[in-house]
Amino acid sequence: MTALVRAAIGAAIVLILPGALIASILRMRFRSLTTWAAIPVFSLAGVFVLGEITMIIHAPFGIPAFIAFIAVLALGVLARRRLLPGAPFKRPSLTARRRGFDRASLAAYGLLSLGIGIGVLTWTRGLYGRALGPARNDGSHHAYFVARIIETQTFDFSKVLVADPLGQFRTLEFYPLGTHATTAIATRLVNADIGRMLVVLIVLFAAVVLPLGMFVLARTLAPEWPLVAGFTALIVPVLSIFPYQPSTWGGVALIVGMSMLPISVVLVKQGVTDCTTPLRDFPRLIIGLVPAALALLAAVSVHSTQLPLIVFLVALLALEGVRRSDAAAVVINVAIRGAFAFGLMAVLFAPTLLAAGGGVSERSSIDPTATTSVDQALGPILTLHISTPARQGALAALALVGVVVWLLTSRRLAWLVGWAAIVAVTLLASVSKGAVSQVLSLPWYHIPQRVNYNQVFFVAFFAAVPLAFAAGGAVRLLRSQRWLLPVTAVIAAVFIVGIGIHGYRNTKTMLHNAYTVQGVRPASLQAYNWLGRHSQKHDTVINDAETDGSLWMYPYARLNPLFGFPTSASRSDQSQRVFLRNNIASVGRDPSVDAAARKFQARWIYLDTHTFPNTTHTLNLDAIKSNPNLVEVFRHRTVHVFKVTFADQEVDHTPPTTDLVAHGDPEPGRPISGKASLLATASDNVRVSRVDMHVSSGELPDKRIGTAKRTYFGWQYDWDTRSVQDGIYTLTSVAIDPGGNLGRSPVVSVVVQNK
Repeated sequence: MTALVRAAIGAAIVLILPGALIASILRMRFRSLTTWAAIPVFSLAGVFVLGEITMIIHAPFGIPAFIAFIAVLALGVLARRRLLPGAPFKRPSLTARRRGFDRASLAAYGLLSLGIGIGVLTWTRGLYGRALGPARNDGSHHAYFVARIIETQTFDFSKVLVADPLGQFRTLEFYPLGTHATTAIATRLVNADIGRMLVVLIVLFAAVVLPLGMFVLARTLAPEWPLVAGFTALIVPVLSIFPYQPSTWGGVALIVGMSMLPISVVLVKQGVTDCTTPLRDFPRLIIGLVPAALALLAAVSVHSTQLPLIVFLVALLALEGVRRSDAAAVVINVAIRGAFAFGLMAVLFAPTLLAAGGGVSERSSIDPTATTSVDQALGPILTLHISTPARQGALAALALVGVVVWLLTSRRLAWLVGWAAIVAVTLLASVSKGAVSQVLSLPWYHIPQRVNYNQVFFVAFFAAVPLAFAAGGAVRLLRSQRWLLPVTAVIAAVFIVGIGIHGYRNTKTMLHNAYTVQGVRPASLQAYNWLGRHSQKHDTVINDAETDGSLWMYPYARLNPLFGFPTSASRSDQSQRVFLRNNIASVGRDPSVDAAARKFQARWIYLDTHTFPNTTHTLNLDAIKSNPNLVEVFRHRTVHVFKVTFADQEVDHTPPTTDLVAHGDPEPGRPISGKASLLATASDNVRVSRVDMHVSSGELPDKRIGTAKRTYFGWQYDWDTRSVQDGIYTLTSVAIDPGGNLGRSPVVSVVVQNK
């Protein structure tokens, strides 16, 4: 089983199983696409709540806790008939009410399948052979948080949001860790690596959850036009602005959070506008609002940026319905239900509420980006060209045509107002640093590109409207519904050839370049693995994390980098770390550098001359090579690893001692077979780094068969004797200390007999 397949299985289990159980408890219909789009949202929210519970009761957050959580949900499913009499969560199904599908629904589902297929194809082709981890520094930061959750087995921000793996300095007050907690569980569940698991998570949400959610949202916005939903799902994977562009800088949480927005809007809108349950029936009212509360919780726990937009869009859609009904009582009813939904979400989020307040203050302190003129900003916004390699003006023009058709046929303004608001905030953030601009763009870190990503929800929908209208018009001209499927297929083919292929090529190239130049590379992994075998637990590796992505050494090999997650000098020893990195080429010559190296236990230097675009190394390769106290011990392609020594340090020449005390032979002289347990003791004047087991015979020269694990009784290794032929062999344990000194045990003879 390949590493990516194993990661996909783990991600599917964690994203589907908890959410499906929650949906079953709520009696949501599994024949409805709304339910299937909501299941990943429920799973992320559920895992986040599990993390909060383990934090409160001081229990380890890991696989046992997840299994217990699943067991509790399963018991809830079994007891739901007694706890939830009747059917409290009735929602309109997206399947046809009569038996079978009508042609429009069938065509819509076909377009949805095609859209998901195009998205999966784009990602797999763009990432083929390069999916070792998300790109650039943001990708390594997310992997770092996941590794911290796995290693500390906790959801506690004070232990996860730290500057380095030693956990001495907290770097952030709050960061939404819903995605990272889910990734940690999935990684441990199938023993996958963190980098590939994050890539799989990106692909699943971008290629499956997003188009599925947009399909459900479009069915909600235009229930009388099924084809609008189908074409919306087809257009989503063609847009370059999202989710492809943020993947080039490793925006894992942003991609997951934004992919959930469409179904979150649907769930929250259904919860606050469903007036079938009277307010006085409080238990059923709360149960009916659980899906909305979980959607809000998932938003704030995965990427809180999207929460204000969800609220804004739901308010627009709710007010649109109220305007047509013109009933003040409905406004009050919707407001009360909305308050209850937020209250329920706040209860679930209560353990991290105070920390979240600190996160808001940290975000508000970020300086806005440089401004530009209106003329320079407006063109890229309207042609979907902000931070993307190619314009998609044709797609934007198609969306504008869709606006006209939409106004002439439905006259519903809510979604159009939402699009106008996003364009306005993007433009304002581009041209102004004023108070209004900073307040409105605060959720998106005052970055116009991040605000602009949200156009995907509006461009895809409005661009689908004229395509669906054209299909319907053609069928009316042909005067037969039998032509609907072939007409839809022709229009979809024309769209794919005229616009889709261009977008596919651009996005595939964008992904290819990003993950080749700015992602995790095989040479780096080889260096991390080498360091993992030769370094000690508390050794520090001097690195330039923000230049070559070397923070990945911690998620992949649990190494301790000098520079971990970025932090300010005022809340850490950052200035001393910078001094050591900038002057490490003088180690052994400058006493102050030697003192800093000893303080941080700096024993290694990692330097990759392949850097991210527009970055340069502070570490100087030539200067490092010229210092005899810095010895190059590993090199593969552009990656160099040096061992740090000191001119005045005492050299350890004392070898360790070791003895092979057990070798799977219960009685002297009896043959051994199958797996034989080898046990050795070892000691050293400093410490024992590792113990290797060696085997030899008359025909087989001395050969290392594996590294023993430290146990309570000594160093143990399980030797599979079936790997050698039957005969007489000699076994030896070899102990190694940090200075590289070797100590061998006396040989022990054994007889292997498996036949």
